[in-house]
Amino acid sequence: MSNLEQGATPADDEEPAKHLPTSAMLDVLTPPAGYAVDRALCSAYSGQCAVLVAMMAAMVRQSTADGRESSSLALARALQRLQDRVHFLLQHGRLVGPRSASPILNMLDRFVVPVKYDERSASWHPKVCVVRCVSRTGGNAKAIWRLWIGSRNFTRDESWDMALALTGEASGKGEDIPDVVALTRRLAAAAEVEPNWQEALKELPKVRWQVPAGLRIDKLALSSTLKRSLRASGSRRTSTAR
Repeated sequence: MSNLEQGATPADDEEPAKHLPTSAMLDVLTPPAGYAVDRALCSAYSGQCAVLVAMMAAMVRQSTADGRESSSLALARALQRLQDRVHFLLQHGRLVGPRSASPILNMLDRFVVPVKYDERSASWHPKVCVVRCVSRTGGNAKAIWRLWIGSRNFTRDESWDMALALTGEASGKGEDIPDVVALTRRLAAAAEVEPNWQEALKELPKVRWQVPAGLRIDKLALSSTLKRSLRASGSRRTSTAR
């Protein structure tokens, strides 16, 4: 059974996710002008195909103002450019698709990694994206890294989202956050794509992150408990973003 055949299929998944352009998550996924997404690991408990499409369209700078992909051709280009570079980790059985998926939507299956926890005892819950962007022209331009940790799944849920979003580059100005390396390595291992991330993981310890003034990150980790497995968290003086 393919990933797209798992889970329920509510009719509203066939409507565009109109609220998504206001999401800081899509801002994080959109590479700066002159850059392209080189690698990305995106994790959540559940997802909807329309939202994954919007996320991938953002990664190739093809999203539109209403959250609908600009064209089937644009989506096809995104699928081609991002194959083997982008992976979505979701709890097994928690990907929702439209009632009648197009051939292009069926191709999303190769980007989704189902994490097979038995939900009677544990489930996959980290909501985090790690993205590496590289210059289209090459040269000496440094790669730009993005980190997003939030409270929302990759669905149309319009409730308020609490998130931490950081940008960094190797040997740049900012703070050293060693925990990002372990977090990314663990996500890559869960997605079984560690070989594809080896060069990026060698660069990641050198990345310095632009942390907002007044925010101190004490710890960033994928933690686990017996009944609630793997949550991503970033902590500050008195609160935690998850």
